[in-house]
Amino acid sequence: MNRIKDKREYKQRGIIYLPEHVNTLKMHSNETLDHWIAKALVFRILRKLKHDIVTEFEITGMGVGDVLDLTTSVQYEIETISYPKYIRDRAEQYTRIGVEVIVIPIRKLPDDIKEREKALMEYVWE
Repeated sequence: MNRIKDKREYKQRGIIYLPEHVNTLKMHSNETLDHWIAKALVFRILRKLKHDIVTEFEITGMGVGDVLDLTTSVQYEIETISYPKYIRDRAEQYTRIGVEVIVIPIRKLPDDIKEREKALMEYVWE
């Protein structure tokens, strides 16, 4: 059985992942192509910054999160719905002690992949 290194006590915050999932890009079976591309670009941006991250991690009693930056304790949630109230509600829903939650609405992101990556960089913490 693999032991989880939990130096920041993520497990107490309901965030669970395996050590072998660190810095791997995983896909949820229900993701749209638009969602997948945005998540992959966020993954790429964070890895270029040399951050350690997990994707598709378990949040106890809630489901699965998109991207968790272990270096900065920031959780990125990619959302196709972009209504301000929905974004606020989603951020509150994911809130955990010691973890900043950033919800990224992808509906209005540019179609051009390089421009999309630039737009996503605006959300990422260094």
